[in-house]
Amino acid sequence: NDPMKGMFDRHTTAQFPAFYKECAEELGALALRGGRFAYLFDVQAKLCFVLALKSTLGVELKAAYDANDKERLAVIASETIPQICSRIEEFHKAFRKGWMSESRMGGFDVQDLRLGGLVQRLKSTVTAIEEYLNGQSERIEELEEERLFFDCRGNDSDKCLTIGMNNYRITATPNIL
Repeated sequence: NDPMKGMFDRHTTAQFPAFYKECAEELGALALRGGRFAYLFDVQAKLCFVLALKSTLGVELKAAYDANDKERLAVIASETIPQICSRIEEFHKAFRKGWMSESRMGGFDVQDLRLGGLVQRLKSTVTAIEEYLNGQSERIEELEEERLFFDCRGNDSDKCLTIGMNNYRITATPNIL
């Protein structure tokens, strides 16, 4: 979920960070047990560690922006996003190590592009926040937009979000990729 576009913000809840943190701890403990497949648990633990911070980043960013909470925006830019980027780097290392234990290098370039693009997008988010806070821009255009449900349902719908969520071209951006 791109923090500036918020395509999935309406599908997150305040419970996501605690859920992912718990998953990261449980999976990390399983990885520490060792064994032939410990790396699989390590990769998933590190992914959940990323999501414990990133899963609600868009919601928190939009809320701070809408409330004109410049202190919170500054914390997001100077602390939260750099922590997420660091966690992504740790995930990338573990993911690459696991990939190399099962596969040839060919194909991992896709993961490099996806994760590298994610880190760069997070850095661009920091830049946009800093420009806004420094008065270089009067607003952050992406954060001006209302957050809608990805699947176009209404507020009172019980429709489940399931189709197309594992397609990078659809979920990375609302723009043409």
